Amino acid sequence: MGNPTTLQGFRPIIRLGGAPFSLTEYGKAAADANPIYAFDLVGHLTGGTPFPLPEAPNYNLSRVQDGSQLTPGTSLWLGASLSYGAASTGSVHPVADEIDCVFLCRAGVSGASMTTANAAGLNINVKLQAGSTTTKLSAMGADDTSFATTSSLDLRIQKISTIWPNVEGANPLIEVTINKHALGQATTAT
Repeated sequence: MGNPTTLQGFRPIIRLGGAPFSLTEYGKAAADANPIYAFDLVGHLTGGTPFPLPEAPNYNLSRVQDGSQLTPGTSLWLGASLSYGAASTGSVHPVADEIDCVFLCRAGVSGASMTTANAAGLNINVKLQAGSTTTKLSAMGADDTSFATTSSLDLRIQKISTIWPNVEGANPLIEVTINKHALGQATTAT
């Protein structure tokens, strides 16, 4: 039986080395006309009025925007939002933003065969797709047309996931870290 072809976003699972990941709260500005779906990758937003913390209305959160507004292979990524935020509505988002956080995502688009032997340690770009307006879940994933040694690609493939019933081949679930991370030391500030 083959793997499903539906992309399902980026689910944080652990940090490299086995430590648990933590979350940081960010705000989506009410002026942002794009929704953030649960498990979408997000990036820093440099403009707009940030959403304040509910328990401290005078404290504004750092701002994020949905990955659909970023450019794969060029933009810096912050992490995965674990909650949904409607378009043109301010919202608070817990984000798994540690630079060594491992995310589970589906590789797909071309149906290229991926194995741990031919993909682990390579880099791959993010595949942007609009999330589901019904489930409010992400439909982002990894673009299997782009896995290569190229250091400018967005994600680093750690391995093909061993979660059952995932199999090596077309459209596998893969474990990745963010290669072009907004908080990385070798990246340009946004």
